[in-house]
Amino acid sequence: MRGEQQNIPFDPTPAGAHAPRPRACAPGSARTQAPQLTLNFERQAPSTGHPLEPLAVSPPDVGAAPRRDPTESDAILVLPPALGAYLASEHPARLALEASIATALGRRVEVEITRNRRTMLSTTRTEAKIVVRLHRMFLDADADVVDAIGRYLKSGCRRASKRLGDFIAAHRDPSTASPRRTVLRPQGRHHDLTAIFAAVEEAHFPGALEGVTITWGRQTPKGRRRSIRLGTYTHAEKLIRLHPLLDQAWVPRTFVEYIVFHEMLHHVEPGREEAHRVLYHTEEFRRREAAYPGYAEALRWERANLGRLLGRI
Repeated sequence: MRGEQQNIPFDPTPAGAHAPRPRACAPGSARTQAPQLTLNFERQAPSTGHPLEPLAVSPPDVGAAPRRDPTESDAILVLPPALGAYLASEHPARLALEASIATALGRRVEVEITRNRRTMLSTTRTEAKIVVRLHRMFLDADADVVDAIGRYLKSGCRRASKRLGDFIAAHRDPSTASPRRTVLRPQGRHHDLTAIFAAVEEAHFPGALEGVTITWGRQTPKGRRRSIRLGTYTHAEKLIRLHPLLDQAWVPRTFVEYIVFHEMLHHVEPGREEAHRVLYHTEEFRRREAAYPGYAEALRWERANLGRLLGRI
């Protein structure tokens, strides 16, 4: 309920990267052997929209006499220039990305190339495979950047995150950048998140939250709820959002401070992949959270007032 994370979207807006934080990672660490990969061609070439039909190429019979009649010669397949370029360059680069990421993660990987204007890297994980959606800029990535993708998806490595952010910043076309920008609204009717952020940072994370911002989330329709997420932290934006229902006079500032602390902790203690899923509330995360001075009192207040927050009282 507090800060449950979504799938890993690498969305550097503004410039930058997911900020998985202080974490050791070895750029050249050994990986397990890559699983068997299946060659799946795209259903259509993005530049043409024409469907791609399977092509079967058979070698000529050995010793067969050459055909003299031009009308009986083997057919010559002529591809449109854009389609030919797509087959010649994009598929090999995509397959190379698949192989490298699969080696890093030790799982079957399928890479999809996108032209998304906002999200440069995202994943969908199932028991069978991991689908990694990458902006087409990564087709030109060097080995160091490709290795950073694997390390980032494997453990949220801080250095890998920075490497990817630098690559995206250097290759992103300004004309394709999304015009959407997050409007920060830290000043509430009853609680000033700017002041709360500064106080919690100074007390618990001095110097560790560079670039992190905070805002109240959007207002949602009133009424009974089955659940509520009181706060979230988005690595892509380095942004903490608090549910606007906490901006009420009857909600104590100390409880808001605890929620802010919880989300800040997600910044400095990023999740890691474990048993084919990303574990965000790690053992170290839980240990540091339990050491928060107001932890027990915050949990008591939450249990006592959850029904009121959900609109059931």
